[in-house]
Amino acid sequence: MPMHREENIIRAVEAIEAPEAKPVVSSLELLTSENILNPEEKDRLSFIIKPEFVERLSQFPTSMLLRSLESMIADINVDLRGRYLEQRNAYVAIQLELNKRFAAGEDGVASPAFRPRLKRKHQPKDIEKLLSNDTQVIDMDFLHCVGRRTVSQGHAAKAFAGEIFDLDEAIRFVRTTGNTRLKLEILGIHDSPFMQFQLAAYREDKWRDKQSSVKKSITSTVGKLEIASQSNPRVKGREKEWAAVVTAQKVCESFGMAATPKNLSAALQAMSGVTSIRRDKIKERIASAQRYL
Repeated sequence: MPMHREENIIRAVEAIEAPEAKPVVSSLELLTSENILNPEEKDRLSFIIKPEFVERLSQFPTSMLLRSLESMIADINVDLRGRYLEQRNAYVAIQLELNKRFAAGEDGVASPAFRPRLKRKHQPKDIEKLLSNDTQVIDMDFLHCVGRRTVSQGHAAKAFAGEIFDLDEAIRFVRTTGNTRLKLEILGIHDSPFMQFQLAAYREDKWRDKQSSVKKSITSTVGKLEIASQSNPRVKGREKEWAAVVTAQKVCESFGMAATPKNLSAALQAMSGVTSIRRDKIKERIASAQRYL
């Protein structure tokens, strides 16, 4: 569906439903804070994250979803409490759609830890808890999308049992299970550091710190390549891609993973969403970048 200008994704989805336009909130049934926090619905995330909304998102290009997500995050940060409750449906739905696209290997979609997302820090306490729960569910859906099915305990087992991820069972698991360490064990990723590295909520502190250091490394390498590009036209326009491939090699080394084309490709996709470089060409790109670093 061609779009001639960047729009908020909520209005874009509205355009699918009724091009002549009608009130956005009523059309998408975005819930008020009273509805969202209604005790009778607290364990039914599908009541909030409308499946039909997620389905509509499949009609939009990834670039538009990411731009809309960034715009939404900026908007929510202006008024943390009210805006997240109003846009929660759209925020989580976009993240779920991006999980599907990551699993399908679509170029431009990074793992949950490395894509635009709201941070819990400085949020009002009730919103912080809500956002924490939503982030955990997004991580669980990501695990399901990339093929995890062998979860064997309680609500988590039910969430992962079918080909369609059960959001309601996922939120029950999040709300009723103990600390992060226990959840990692139940989900079977307590001894999977590279998987934790890709997640926004389900990771030990050391892998959260690794995420932060990798983001800083990419930024620093981009800066060095931008300087190099001023006197080397060959570098111009390749700074971000080359920074990503160089950092992918460092990520493999830090996790004790051999720098095989397969592992380099996995690291590259996880942190930058790049899947368009052929595996057998990644080392060639790394060598090219390193000449200017």
